[in-house]
Amino acid sequence: MYAVEIVGAQYILLQENIENNGVAHKVSAYQGRFFEPIPPEIKADVIIADVSGIAEGPARALKWYPPEIPTGGEDGTEMIIPLLEQAGTYLAQGGRVYFPVAIDLSDSKKIMKVAEARFGRLEEMVEPNFTLTEEQVLSLKPFESLPYVNIGTKGSRSIWRGAIYKATNPI
Repeated sequence: MYAVEIVGAQYILLQENIENNGVAHKVSAYQGRFFEPIPPEIKADVIIADVSGIAEGPARALKWYPPEIPTGGEDGTEMIIPLLEQAGTYLAQGGRVYFPVAIDLSDSKKIMKVAEARFGRLEEMVEPNFTLTEEQVLSLKPFESLPYVNIGTKGSRSIWRGAIYKATNPI
């Protein structure tokens, strides 16, 4: 099993967690971006992509990302799209990739267009709603004119939608 972390401080925590949980004999930790530190001959049955997929402005305004943590870039696609473009190369026959999409806080259509071009099959696994506080909704006001920022409501709560997809059959 391989784990990759781009942020130095998070990489240290990753190493500590591996050691503290007694799985150092099962998990190899690397610091780097996506698949860069993974030997190219490695083929994975499962890739779990937990990458920043929220656009820069909303991510910083919501205070979810400290300055040292990368966001999804201007439109929320700058981390997930390169990952999707590379992931198929690292999948074993019959392997699968799980990846998140911040539907209401990124250009999710652009992300899904790339996913559809790179994989023969996409399956939505879950589409959770995330509640926003009044303060968070106010912090997003400067971004509401962006076409990919869509804050909804469910009952009396303000929400944004996300999704987790499973991608198989790399093209």
